Amino acid sequence: MPLPDLNVPAGCRHLWVAISGGVDSVVLLHWATQNSRALAARGIALKAIHVNHQLSAQSDIWQQHVMRLCTDWSVPLWVKRVNVLVRSESLEQAARKARYEAFEAELAAGDILMLGHHQEDQAETFLLRLMRGAGVQGLAAMPSTRALAQAQLWRPFLNTSKHTILSYAAAHALQWVNDESNSDTRFDRNLLRHQVLPVLHQRWPHAAHKISQAAGHALEAQVLLDEYAAADFAQLDVRTEKFGCSLCVHRLQLLSLSRQKQAVRYWLRGLGHLAPEAKHLDELQKVLAAKSDSVPALWVADYGFRRFAHRLYLLPCALTAPNGTTIEWLGEALSLPDGSRLQIIGCQAPLSIRFRVGGERAKPQGRGHSQVLKKLLQEYGVPPWLRYQVPLIYRAEDLIAVGDYWLEAGASKGVAVSWYYPSITGDE
Repeated sequence: MPLPDLNVPAGCRHLWVAISGGVDSVVLLHWATQNSRALAARGIALKAIHVNHQLSAQSDIWQQHVMRLCTDWSVPLWVKRVNVLVRSESLEQAARKARYEAFEAELAAGDILMLGHHQEDQAETFLLRLMRGAGVQGLAAMPSTRALAQAQLWRPFLNTSKHTILSYAAAHALQWVNDESNSDTRFDRNLLRHQVLPVLHQRWPHAAHKISQAAGHALEAQVLLDEYAAADFAQLDVRTEKFGCSLCVHRLQLLSLSRQKQAVRYWLRGLGHLAPEAKHLDELQKVLAAKSDSVPALWVADYGFRRFAHRLYLLPCALTAPNGTTIEWLGEALSLPDGSRLQIIGCQAPLSIRFRVGGERAKPQGRGHSQVLKKLLQEYGVPPWLRYQVPLIYRAEDLIAVGDYWLEAGASKGVAVSWYYPSITGDE
C-alpha cells in the first residue's frame, strides 16, 4: 500500500516537518520533498524542525544526521535544544511538553506542523488511554489535525501502517537513527509496542487497523457529544470574571449528571485546560451541593473550581494573599504580586498600593459614614478569594480607591482605576 497523497490543509503558508531522525519522521520529510514542486506552485514553503532533548548520549549524533539529511534534500532546518525538567509528570510527559513548547515558540499563524504518527502509534495511544480508564474523548486517541497555538498540527500518516512506512524507506534507501530508549519496556508505550501489540497481531493480523478504526468511531461519538455540550453550555449564562470565569449553578444542575459532566469538560477544553479525571468530576458534585453559605473549592492541576453566590467559578490558579505588602506607584501601569495589572489615571504620583490585613474602614463616594472594608466588599459582591487581593490605593495615609470597585469620598474628580488580569482578559 503506498503512502497517501500530500493533501495539505487549506490556508497553509509554511509546511513544517518535525524530524527526530527516526524512520517515521525521515520518511515524512522525504515524502514531503517529493512533493516540493507542487508545494512551491501553491506558494507553500517547506521547512523542518528538530528538537534536541539532550537526554541521550546520542542526541548530538542524531542532530548531525538530521542536519545532513536536510542539507542533502535542500530543506531549511531549525534546531531547538531544550532542557527537559521533570516535575510531577513522567520523563516521557516532560519531554513531550518541552518538545511542544519548542514547536509553539517557532510556528506562526498560517503554519502547519506535520508529525509522523502512524496507525500503530494510534493503536498504542488508544490502548494507553484504555488502561487509564478514559472515556470517549480519550479513546478517540490522536486527531489527524488540531490547533497548535497560532499554528496547526497535522498527522498525514495516521491511517498508514508501519509496514508501509518501512517499505517506503527501503525502496528509497533512506537512512535513519534508532533511539535506544524505544526498546526500554519500562515505558508503557514501549511495552505495548514490543510485547502487547505483537501478541494481538498474531491472533488478529489487522489489530492495529481495527483499533485505529475504533478510535475513529470514538472520535465521531465525541463530535456528537460536543454538539450537545455546546447547546447545553450556551444556556449556562457563562461570564468572564475579574479572575477566571463563571456559570450559573442552578442552570447547570437542571441538566442530568452526565450532561453536567460533559458541559464542564467542554468548558475546560474551550479554555485550553486538560479534561479532569472522573474522580474530580465526582468531587465537583460536592462543590455544587455544598451549603449556600459556604464557599467550597476543588483544585485540579493548574485550575480550580469555587462556588459563590449561586455561581460556579473556574479559576486558573489559587491566589496567595499579599498581606503586608506595600508597592509604590510612580505613574505607570503596575504589575501586582498575583499577576494582575493596575492602571490609575487622573492622579499624580506618588501613591502606595496596599492590601487587606483586616480591620480597615472605607467610605465610598456618596456614603454618609465609613464602614468596615470587609462588609463593603461583601456588599459589592466581591468573591471571598479576591477580598485580600484587592489593591487599596493610598495617598499618604488617605485611602482614595478600592481596586476599581469604588472611589473613596474625597477622591479627586476624574480619577479612574482599572484592575484586571491580562492572562484572562487578553489585555496587555
